[in-house]
Amino acid sequence: MNIKKYFILYPFIFIPCLLTCLSINANENESSERVDYLRAQKYLLNGDIGSFNKIYRKLNQSKYPLTPYLRYQHIKQNFSKYSVNQILNFSRSHNNYAFSNPIKDEYALYLIANSKWSDYLKVQNYKPKSLRFKCDYYYSQLKVGNQSLAWSGAKEIWSGYKQFPKNCKKLISAWKNTNKITDKDKLSRLLFLFKSNGSLNEITRLSDSIKDLKSKQLARQIVDLYKNPNLVTKFAKKNLVDNYNQKIVTEAYKRLVRTNINLAVKSLNSIKLSQNLPAYSFQYLKDYTAQKLMNYDNFSNNKWRDNVIRNSEDEALIATRIRMEMREAKWKSAEYWYNFLPTKSKKSLEWRFWHARFTEKLGNKKEGRRLLNQIVGKRDFYSAAAATILEKNISFPVPKLRFNKTVINKYKTELSIVGELIAINQIDYAIKEWNFLLNKTNRKEHETLSLYAHKHHWNYLTVLATIHGKFFDYIDTRFPLAHKWWFQFYSKKYGVDESILYALSRQESAFNTTAKSHAGARGLMQLMPATAYETAKEINLPYAGLSSLYIPQVNIELGTAYLSMMLDKYNGNRILAFASYNAGPHRVTKWLKESRGRLDVYDFIQCIPFKETRGYVKNILMYDIYYKTILNESNIRLLDNNELARIY
Repeated sequence: MNIKKYFILYPFIFIPCLLTCLSINANENESSERVDYLRAQKYLLNGDIGSFNKIYRKLNQSKYPLTPYLRYQHIKQNFSKYSVNQILNFSRSHNNYAFSNPIKDEYALYLIANSKWSDYLKVQNYKPKSLRFKCDYYYSQLKVGNQSLAWSGAKEIWSGYKQFPKNCKKLISAWKNTNKITDKDKLSRLLFLFKSNGSLNEITRLSDSIKDLKSKQLARQIVDLYKNPNLVTKFAKKNLVDNYNQKIVTEAYKRLVRTNINLAVKSLNSIKLSQNLPAYSFQYLKDYTAQKLMNYDNFSNNKWRDNVIRNSEDEALIATRIRMEMREAKWKSAEYWYNFLPTKSKKSLEWRFWHARFTEKLGNKKEGRRLLNQIVGKRDFYSAAAATILEKNISFPVPKLRFNKTVINKYKTELSIVGELIAINQIDYAIKEWNFLLNKTNRKEHETLSLYAHKHHWNYLTVLATIHGKFFDYIDTRFPLAHKWWFQFYSKKYGVDESILYALSRQESAFNTTAKSHAGARGLMQLMPATAYETAKEINLPYAGLSSLYIPQVNIELGTAYLSMMLDKYNGNRILAFASYNAGPHRVTKWLKESRGRLDVYDFIQCIPFKETRGYVKNILMYDIYYKTILNESNIRLLDNNELARIY
């Protein structure tokens, strides 16, 4: 990293660093050990083993907690110099470190790469869970002569996975070459590929390779059906009623729903009768079709769809139907569909709230308010919404976790390992060690570990511990005031409430500075690279590239600036700003257009089509309340006057 460049771009970033350095210097021995550890890692990386060993011996003598990590890293670079027993002994003797199992996996990969099959099976002496390791395991069994086990594994893999990694292909090819693969095996894979939208080329080749005449005829029908799901009724009538054909028909029908939903509706009863589908399968297909029909303006099938929903137990399906009526502000119809929810669902705070709202909207305000009053005082969005409507204070119990010092003494070594990894900024390793500790401790111990992490400002680790322990009511610990200086600073700079920034970051990353989503969003406030670049450009801030998004100060400034833009775009309306942050402004524009100014704020949130975005908006609004409570703010509200007054 070019320190000079970052100092010029972000001078304030070094203030906390300087304070940290001053703190570290208070314990010169500890600081010296950390410096030595980092130097040893550098020597190892550069191949200077003499200098590495010298520091290693020094740290080992002083019992520095991270010393075993140096040996672990050295072993990884020199697997050829270690025997199986040495690796297993090293793993066993360091079973309080998170690397104790990964080193065996990494060594196993080395053994496979060097064709050391017997040694591999000494390390991997049970069937692994992951596909890659399964293939290595069964191929090794083949190489040491356990053909029966190898072939059973090959069959399992071939029948149950759509695509194979490279290391699987040797096993599958060897199995195929034995001619032990039967037509029944091939039909089994055909079914799997049909269900998982496999390659038409592979399905065709597989069909062509079947030898038995009857099986081949069936396979050819399946290929035709895959290409043209309109043939599903014909297939159902022509073929025997059995479990295999029922599964093919089920998957073919779903393909038909996606390509020709009108024909699907007309065909379903015939298919059910022809293949004698079980009642649960028939209901599943009806529910599946009804859900898809709600995405179409298809008046000809509305009566059929609604009849299916009346007889369904699928809460998500019925809830979607309720939202359809809510978007049109048809409250009598919404209440009608509410009555079809399963009894258990009606008891939830969400649907108790909406039953009260529908009752009030239909003219019985007194009864509606009475029902709302029954759900006040809970730690829940709908309880807070009820309190807001009733103009009551938002309140909920806030219990405290209990600290047990014996737990700290019991896991003193593990905690020192985590602390040192955080001190030298090796956060990913620290997270692994923390998860390793949480997985071997019980819920009672999680209480103390949560409090310990909170006390030491291990913000993301605090959240992880509260999740493991399911401490959902303990908001003081669940919601740490992470990176407080930066949030306060940029709250003032961009005019966004501090509590909102905490709430959004807590939702986005749980304060994991190294977080990266599948979509590519990065850091505390989960910024997409393109969004970060455009935001930096908009506020005339030099953008230092992707890696800078993992720096808390940089991420917080860009995230705050972007949220500020969204708030400005919607005249300070947080609901629309949060929804835009999650789903994009273009979708919010579309949703507002669809609702056509007929909904109040509660209706609009409930009618957001994306389940993720609905939950996202509700979570942040509640998290904002939690943070306002923690910050001892007065007049805490779920929604402000403008949000309540707006018609959406």
